[in-house]
Formats: sequence, structure tokens, C-alpha cells
Amino acid sequence: MVELAQCRGRSQRERRAYCGLILGIRAAAFEIQETALEAVLDHVKGRSATDIAADRSVHEFMAQIDKHTHTSEAISLVRADTGRAIASSQSFPAPDLDVSQRDYSRRTAPVTRTRT
Repeated sequence: MVELAQCRGRSQRERRAYCGLILGIRAAAFEIQETALEAVLDHVKGRSATDIAADRSVHEFMAQIDKHTHTSEAISLVRADTGRAIASSQSFPAPDLDVSQRDYSRRTAPVTRTRT
């Protein structure tokens, strides 16, 4: 692991500072991803899965968001009920992708967002 290699031969104070830096960078990356996903969800709010899947502008919007975030390889919208991709930042139409059997899909319940 790169982080551990960077800490060898350093004082405990330096190791703590380095770990704090890494944690801050990771937190910032997650915040960027959350902001990007919120923007995508706002863009498709109230639309059906069929409408989203057929709309090239959704792909183009997601591609622009993804291009400027630099924190992931792609953004995909996946149907909660089937686990199938309906939109992707990488291609239009969305690739034939089924994530329903992946661990993170089975553990995660569908999320309903509400604004306060």
C-alpha cells in the first residue's frame, strides 16, 4: 500500500500528519462524488426509467459532470428494481450492465432523497 510505504522511517507525528492528509483527500473525493450524483439525480428527477434511458441529453449531462470530477471512471444510473443500467456517462445508450448480484447492490436498499 502506497500510504504505508510513505510512512516507513518517519516519526509518529509525521505518520499522524500524513494519515490526516490522506483522510482529508479521501473525504474530499467522496464529497465531490456525492455532489456529482446529486446533480445527476436532480437532472432526472420525476422522469421514468424508460424516458431517462432514451434521452441522449441525460448521457451528455452525466458525461460533462464526470469529465470535471476526476474521481471515478464513470457515472451510471441503475434501476433499483432490476439492477440494470439505464444511463451512463461513458456511452449512449447505456451498456447492457446488470449489477443486481454484486455485493454492494444486495446490501444497499433503494434510497429515496428528500430535500428539507
